[in-house]
Parts: sequence; structure tokens; C-alpha cells
Amino acid sequence: MAESGGIMSSDAPVDQAQLSATEKHEEEIQVAQPETFKHSWRVWCVFLVLCLLSFISAIDATIVTTSLPTITRDIGGSKEYVWIVNSFLFTSTVPQPLFGQISDIFGRKNPMIFAIALFAIGSGLAGGAQSPGMLIAARTIQGLGSGGLYVLSDIIVCDMVPPRHRGPYLSAILSTAAIGTTIGPIIGGALALKNWRWIFWLNLPASGLGFLAIVLILNVKYKRSPTWRHALARVDFLGNAIFVPSMGVKGVTPLMSGVYFLAFALAIMPFGGMAGVFMSKTGLYIPLHWLGFALSAIGIGLFSTLDENSSRAACIGYQVIASGGTGIIFTATLPSTLAALPESDVAVATGTYSFVRSFGLVWGATMASIAFNGEINSHIDSVSDQTIRNLLIDGGAYAYAAVQHGGISDLPEPSRDQVINIYVRALRVVWWIVTSISVLGFLCTFIEKHVELRKSHSTEYGLADKESTTNSLEKGGEQVVSTVSENT
Repeated sequence: MAESGGIMSSDAPVDQAQLSATEKHEEEIQVAQPETFKHSWRVWCVFLVLCLLSFISAIDATIVTTSLPTITRDIGGSKEYVWIVNSFLFTSTVPQPLFGQISDIFGRKNPMIFAIALFAIGSGLAGGAQSPGMLIAARTIQGLGSGGLYVLSDIIVCDMVPPRHRGPYLSAILSTAAIGTTIGPIIGGALALKNWRWIFWLNLPASGLGFLAIVLILNVKYKRSPTWRHALARVDFLGNAIFVPSMGVKGVTPLMSGVYFLAFALAIMPFGGMAGVFMSKTGLYIPLHWLGFALSAIGIGLFSTLDENSSRAACIGYQVIASGGTGIIFTATLPSTLAALPESDVAVATGTYSFVRSFGLVWGATMASIAFNGEINSHIDSVSDQTIRNLLIDGGAYAYAAVQHGGISDLPEPSRDQVINIYVRALRVVWWIVTSISVLGFLCTFIEKHVELRKSHSTEYGLADKESTTNSLEKGGEQVVSTVSENT
């Protein structure tokens, strides 16, 4: 070897040989996809498991909403009920970018197994909770696992499927999540009549099935870090440390409210599916953004015209329009986000996107509640009964709408009409706010630049047989050792 003062020369043959062997090794562990994407049985199996995991994690975001009165009567916590819901929402949102970074270091399989385990442990503890504090802690653990399931499902789909063909897959996963979110209150209300603990325990068999499927089927190639120090150095601990701490009118029951909302969830699937097919066939996504925001603005704008006398057909029809916009936007957003990025940035970018989407859910609910409560307070004088005014003011209107006995439908006239009128006025402002956001998104599509969706991709994290992965790694290591020995 050529040396100078004990330091290897930069043009020494051994360095070139090592570099060549290393580059060849890296090429071998990458999965180069053919021009024509093939839907293998393993792709379908992994995809169905991801849909299942997305479904059960989405259910738990809303399943306690109709069962909270039953739960709090059993274990207490009437004052802490907000945190039983929000602890899950916040903890499922915050860790998503971190899961994206970790999946680049440890591959997709191990973080997914860890996320499933967290979700299952949290579900088991929640089902056995004997106090509000234990239930909140269990929901926190459950939320951390759910956050991993959200982001890793999208990442794995992007690893398996080229950009041009991702739309239908992502649409199906988002659609199952949307259905889970919608039927959650229905399932929760039904189970609460029997035994509320099964609301959480039902997650255990589904988690077990998902766990086994991921362990047995999801064989993924990834580039191991040479040392733990090198691996941990790739995690943005400072950024995450700073980032994490910074985060009814119709007179029907909450259960029936969930049933009414089914139209919105079910309409997401066909619209999202059609958007995915269109994107796969044409490679275009800007027209989908334009159409999605337009439908969303129109549908939600029509919501503001609804009142207690509106027909069921109007309620369902307007939901379908708004849902169509949501399904199209959800399907077309992630593929277009990743279009301009190399495959090496898929995990981090998907984690960030997934966080922003979930963060939007949290802030959307927060903005809506602030506007709703503000409008109630502003017009509270229109209710003549002082006792009822005290029940509605300062955030009480939201909880009062969910009261089944002695609620709005049981009020005497004219108090009933007065209360319904104030709810309609408050909700109308909420719809106007959401409509304005959709209009802003619509206007932004006119300055959006198109980036071509690739029909093939090369990734270090694609599906591979365990045997071929091991052989490839061993072969690459032998080449480097052999080359170093020969040149030394």
C-alpha cells in the first residue's frame, strides 16, 4: 500500500478497490423495480395487513366518544374526560416524524413490530383500567403505537410500489382509516351497552394477526449502520426534543349521529379509488388537487345552509360532495409530495407529511371548537332561560349536545327552538371557516408546478426474501474483505 507518514494515500489501490466493492454491494442490496409493476402475492398480503392495522388504529381515535359517559360512571373521571380522547390524538401525532427517521435506520419491519406491540399493550391496559389516570396513561401508550402504524403504513406502500402506481394503494389505506374513524362511535356506543372494556380488548386479536403477518411476510432489505453510534447519530434528537413538547341539532343520539356520518366515510372510498386510478393512468395530480379542493369548498359551503328542517337527502348529498373532495385530496397529496424527492427521502418526507395530516386533525378540531364556543357565547342572550344559558356557555354547549336524557330534544318550547337556533348559527360559522381554507387550497393549485411521477423506483427497503438478503450481505462483506486482503 502507498503510505505517507502512516496515513494511507488517497489514490492507493486498496481504497479504490474498497470503494468499488462497497458501491457494488450497495447496488446489490437495492431493489430495482421493473418498468412494469407486478402485483405479487406478497405485495397484496402486506397491503391487506396494512389496511387492517390502519383500520383498527383509526377506530380507536373516535371509539370512546359515545362510550365516555359509561366509562366515567364506572371508573370516574368526569372532569378528565377530555384527556381520555386527546391523549390518544396528541401522542399519535407527535412521534410520526421520529418513526420516519427510525425506519431509515432499522428498516421498516422492526419499527412496525414495535408500533404494533405498543398499540396492543396500550389496548390491553386500557381495557383493564381501574382509574382515569390509568386509562389516560394506557391511551397514551396506545396512541404512540398508532402514530407508528399511521406513518409506517404509508412508507411501506411507497417502498413496494413505484410513484406512478401508489395512488390506489394509498387511497385504500386512507379509506379504511376514514371508515374506522366514522364507525368508531357506532362500535363504541354498541359495546358500551354490554361491556365497555371490550372497546379496547377487541384490538388484541387484530393486533396479533397483524404482528404475525408482518413477522412472516414483511421481509425487507435495508442498509445496516456499522455501529450503534453511527445509527443514533442519524436521529435528530435535538429537533425532536424541541418539537415534541411544542404540540348535534337534529335531536338524535350520539350513536345515530355516527350513523348519519357514514355517508361521508363511505363516499371517500370510490372517489379516492377513482383518483388513484386516474393518477396511475395519466401521471397527473394537479387536476385532482383542483377538483378535490373545489368539491370540498362546495360541499362544506353547502353545510352552512343546513338547519333543523333540512331533509335527510340534503344532509347525505352534501356529505357526498364534501367527502369526494376529501378522498381525492388525500389520495393525490402524498404521491405528489414525494414526486420531486429521491427514494432515500421517502421515509422522512412521509413521516413529516403524516404528522402534518394528523396535526391538521388536532388543530382542525381545536379551531372548530374555539369558533363554535365563541359563537355560542356571543349569542347566548337569545336563550331566555337562565338555567339553560348556564349549561351552554363557556364550552358547555358541546357536551350538552351529547346528553341523551334531558337534552335538547326534551326542552320545552320556546327554549328548544332558541337552543337549536343558536347551535345552527354557531355551526354555520364553523363551516364558513373550513370553506375558506378549502378555497385557499383551490387557489394554490394554480401556482403548483407539475413533477413527473416515475413509473419505476430503486429503493434500499423493498421486499426481498430473507435468504437472498442474507446472501447479498454476506457476499458484499466477503468482497470487501477479499479485496482488502489482496491489496494489503
